[in-house]
Amino acid sequence: LLTVSSYLELIADGAFGDVSEDVRAAVRRAVAVSERAQTVVDSTLRREAIGEPQAEYTALRVDLNRTLSDVLSALNCTMRDREATVAIEGRLPLVLGDDPSLFRIFENLVQNAIKFCPADVHPQVGIRSRRLDAESVEITITDNGPGMPSDADILIYRGARGANAAGTPGHGIGLATVARLVTRLGGSVRFEAPAEGGTTVRLTLRAAEDRRRNR
Repeated sequence: LLTVSSYLELIADGAFGDVSEDVRAAVRRAVAVSERAQTVVDSTLRREAIGEPQAEYTALRVDLNRTLSDVLSALNCTMRDREATVAIEGRLPLVLGDDPSLFRIFENLVQNAIKFCPADVHPQVGIRSRRLDAESVEITITDNGPGMPSDADILIYRGARGANAAGTPGHGIGLATVARLVTRLGGSVRFEAPAEGGTTVRLTLRAAEDRRRNR
């Protein structure tokens, strides 16, 4: 990944010839994604190397607005190719966790919402939040895709989702990873198929004190 980032930087700097501003911007986004991926890999390898148990996990205050901004930047090309829209309702809360894990969670969920939408439909993803109590918040992600089977929760937690209604290969392992990461953060995730169609994902995460409001 470091080698990829280095070559991308050279391309953006014109080392191999002139590039347009659009290409330069796209390359810069690719560099950011590569650096983010390297952070995730380093974090995962570090935890595995020291055998970090759940009890020793140290949660930090994470601004989901920044996390989602990074996710949408990473998925910019995918969104443009599918003419997808992602609407975030209001400001998202501060939560307890770690940025690499939360980035992976939301990147996977938003990417799946776009990917599994039928090819003849422009994907529409909605994200909103609400406070459940003093210690937890709920993040809801909705889409206009084909929905999920009634036993999706069971299949996802087993990492065994097969194929969706649109005939696109499933991502059981990816969603199982989401479930595992959310659980490690002390939260929970639930997948629903509303009668009106689409999929609704409900993430419950630990709330962090918003120190900005106490100033």
